Amino acid sequence: MGIHYELKKADRIIRALGPQAHQELVALCRIIQAHQDDLNTAAAPLFDACGNRCKGLCCQNIHPDQIISSTDLVFILASNPTIREELVHRASDECFFSSRCPFLIDSSGPCLFSSNQKPLTCIVTFCQDTGSVQGEIKRLRSDFQKLSRFLFFARLEGWGRRIKKAFGSR
Repeated sequence: MGIHYELKKADRIIRALGPQAHQELVALCRIIQAHQDDLNTAAAPLFDACGNRCKGLCCQNIHPDQIISSTDLVFILASNPTIREELVHRASDECFFSSRCPFLIDSSGPCLFSSNQKPLTCIVTFCQDTGSVQGEIKRLRSDFQKLSRFLFFARLEGWGRRIKKAFGSR
């Protein structure tokens, strides 16, 4: 469906949240950001090797919507709402065939997302042995699973409110 569709979906999810759920989402995103900071610190040599050896090869010849999900985009938008217009602009230029990631600045990098606002796949994927950072990677995967569950249940609550509102007036 494309990254543009995933971005619209993420936007709808955030707008549908009530004030309390939105606060919970932001708090959950802060936890993820802190854990991404931990991974960035622990994996600094791995990131340096990726940048020096591969020069961003993993960001080329990709299908962005297979790497960046609506959950990732909810995380990014909730963490930094000011980036929304830039994401919309870049997503509109998405190619339907394998291409460079649309979120690379000037099509070559660096990444538009800050080091603690990266989609899950982007932050936990390395081209080398990750044994030294498996704990941090496992924690981030768990955090994103919590985020997915939170969004699922928040969506159910929203549906429940709409159903109650529709049938409560009769």
